[in-house]
Amino acid sequence: MKACLDCIPCQQRQMLKILRLSTDDHQIHEQVLRETVRHLGNIDWELDPMSLMKETYHLITQATGNADPYRELKVQGNDEVLQLYPKLQALIQASDDPLFTACKLAVAGNIMDFGAKDHFDIQETIDHVLETDFALNEYDRFTAALNSASSLLLMADNAGEIVLDKLLLETLLQRYSFENITVAVKDQPILNDATIQDVEYIGLTDIPNITFRRVNTTPDCQRTWMPSDVVSWIQEHDIVLSKGQANYEALSDYSGVYFLLIAKCPIVANDTGTHNGALIFTYTAEN
Repeated sequence: MKACLDCIPCQQRQMLKILRLSTDDHQIHEQVLRETVRHLGNIDWELDPMSLMKETYHLITQATGNADPYRELKVQGNDEVLQLYPKLQALIQASDDPLFTACKLAVAGNIMDFGAKDHFDIQETIDHVLETDFALNEYDRFTAALNSASSLLLMADNAGEIVLDKLLLETLLQRYSFENITVAVKDQPILNDATIQDVEYIGLTDIPNITFRRVNTTPDCQRTWMPSDVVSWIQEHDIVLSKGQANYEALSDYSGVYFLLIAKCPIVANDTGTHNGALIFTYTAEN
């Protein structure tokens, strides 16, 4: 998915928010914001939105010396959902379709996106999502594919959200036999995206038969922020489940990928043919 003109002021708003999290120095805010605006003016605006973000994000972390401005918020998010974990686990087990409920909880977790939202209530979101239909729903296709799949790749999105992804993975492992499950996380902090430190913190690394790979987030002005090794990971797995809006922006042009997300901006809503706030479980059909 290519960025559009509306993505540029959105990027600038996010840059200022990150700067204010990184330092209280107003002079640095102005200096670095001017630099990032100049940088945005010089790079290809047909990159996907997350590629634009990683280009400017690294300028900010280098200038402020704060490599992980969302660190405390990520810990808080993980802790908040971990407190709900036993109750949600019981909810899944008691439901008529545990896997569908786990998918609903996983998509609810996508609200925990500080790139798109400044504030959210995860319990309120869970309650809403459980009572709301998917605007796009490929759940039946997903479960049919699971019956013959031996491998699954989960492209993780945010800290906090990853706890609900853990519930989904546990539910899948209780019902299907996989030779391998792979979880891909970012290799270094960017916004509140999950890293290997987050999956270790929430205990996802304790589940047997799950391997982890790191997505390279180094700026390089590629056409997409997904490096070539991620493309090969997609080809290696029978099922690819991509979580969240940024992964949708980067991977929506690839065929054979399932996407589970909340549309949190009008650009993504328009691209999916839905509406802002829509719950999306979609699939890119193979060519």
